[in-house]
Amino acid sequence: MGDGLPRPTEDLSELVAMAERLLDGAAGEEIEVVLSRGASTSVEVHDGEVESFTSAGSAAAGVRVLSEGRLGFASCGTLDPEVLRETVAGARQLSILRGRRTQRHRPTRRCRPREAGLVVPEVLELGARDKVERAIELERQVIGTDPRVGSARSTSYDDGWGESVVVSTTGIRAESRGTTCSVGTQPLANADGETQIGWGYDVARRPDELDDSRVVRESVERATKLLGAGKPPSARMAILLEPRLAVTLLGVVTGMLSAESVQKGRSPFADRVGETIAAPVLGLVDDPTRSESLGAEEFDGEGLACRANPLISAGVLQGFLYDSPRPAAQVSPRPLRPCVPPAASPVPVHNSW
Repeated sequence: MGDGLPRPTEDLSELVAMAERLLDGAAGEEIEVVLSRGASTSVEVHDGEVESFTSAGSAAAGVRVLSEGRLGFASCGTLDPEVLRETVAGARQLSILRGRRTQRHRPTRRCRPREAGLVVPEVLELGARDKVERAIELERQVIGTDPRVGSARSTSYDDGWGESVVVSTTGIRAESRGTTCSVGTQPLANADGETQIGWGYDVARRPDELDDSRVVRESVERATKLLGAGKPPSARMAILLEPRLAVTLLGVVTGMLSAESVQKGRSPFADRVGETIAAPVLGLVDDPTRSESLGAEEFDGEGLACRANPLISAGVLQGFLYDSPRPAAQVSPRPLRPCVPPAASPVPVHNSW
């Protein structure tokens, strides 16, 4: 990445081989191994000076062992071979100690993920000085846009890369690589003794796709529009949502369409598959195959190729997102496989459109 950090490899066969060695010795049990590594840089500036500059590499591993219907999971923050072997042993021990059997289903079919082209050389080649200069220039533009904006609380540039593999005793072999970059700022607007803060950001796969001018315009507009604002009187009225607020609300709805919400009784849509739950103009699709999404993935947490999952079509609920097909069949007649990150991470990443 132009700053002395490790770089992604052209061939992930070494990482795959490392994972495959951890499968040796499996007897009467199913083992799934996820290995990942990456690096990131974060630059934050204030008043034309660098306030912080952080570059770091990282690595992680996650292991799931399914033995006699009992699931054990363990993880670690290194790819050291000895620690990896201990992690496998830990997951195996937890599967033995687990009192009740799980109905979790391990996939057995081998899938070849689509090529998403998520690694961008420009991110890797950008030097530290260029990153600092970009952040300083963004701050300069923010301060120079409106006389009421005299400073920015923070302005930043961030980028990073990551790669991971999923390997299992059931024949799954999957690889993924990707890069991202972003810019952000929080301008401070002042007038008549009042101070308001705005915000703006953009995220992309490559630096030249970041729209700095839009970030400046939107962040300054948000800060200055708040000056002199007051609380309106209580009333029942129609509202017009800003696009990003509308997306935020849809994100809340998407969370209610997960298996966890349904199975824990936290979703108002649990028994409404096939029913109209929204206006006919609304469609919601979890689609990790769209490479322009920063949550795009080539495979899910179990190594299967990602696919588009329609959640709401023309206002009609189509189904829910699950992390394995067997529990899904218990809740919904039309379960949808989600896009989830590698198993080392417990948090699903949805790509709703």
